Amino acid sequence: MGKKDNITTKSFQKAAKAENTSVDEAKKNTLKLLKKELGEK
Repeated sequence: MGKKDNITTKSFQKAAKAENTSVDEAKKNTLKLLKKELGEK
């Protein structure tokens, strides 16, 4: 759905595989990074 550069389930699957972690953990890590980028706690 949308542009090919959008974050999708496959994006999280690739991130999880690269970090040798679960998809849920990859999502949590992404959220943490996004909050940091946005200046949130």
